[in-house]
Amino acid sequence: MLQPRQTLTEGDRVAIRAQLDRMLATPLFKLSKRYPILLRYVVEQTLVGETSKLKERTLGIEVFGRDPDYDTNTDPIVRTTAGEIRKRIAQYYQEPGHEDEIRILFSAGSYIPEFSFPGEHATPSALSGESEATSGRSWPSWLRYAAAMLAGALLFAGGYRLTTVGGDTALRKFWGPVLESR
Repeated sequence: MLQPRQTLTEGDRVAIRAQLDRMLATPLFKLSKRYPILLRYVVEQTLVGETSKLKERTLGIEVFGRDPDYDTNTDPIVRTTAGEIRKRIAQYYQEPGHEDEIRILFSAGSYIPEFSFPGEHATPSALSGESEATSGRSWPSWLRYAAAMLAGALLFAGGYRLTTVGGDTALRKFWGPVLESR
């Protein structure tokens, strides 16, 4: 997982704000009203050290003007906007010419952005928006491959059994034409 800088200098903050302005000036963000407002708010709050305010209900109230008692389940504006921002950030950094820029990362499951400076190590999971909680639970590639092979073998065995066992079951009638054709 990306290791963000523990302390930011004033120069870092200025550079991050300039990067944010570059991102928000692109068509990915400037054609929307909600995306730039939320992204700018969470970045600014993080830069001034107010990350305790970056909770769904608080963002709904302070950024989108919702009532203090609004139901986040029936009005998911913060979640849906954050999800779209994550997609647009990923699109932005996949475009040519952005390889050596400061990265503003907005991981799933959190409204607190992280910053990666050119030359610092950033993992693909961090750049794709995968959260630390989900990346810790991912299977190793050899285990995913073994699971896929096992599933394929089971499907093959089931299909073979279906074609060799007699009787007119509903399953056999349904799959019979597919399994018997060349």
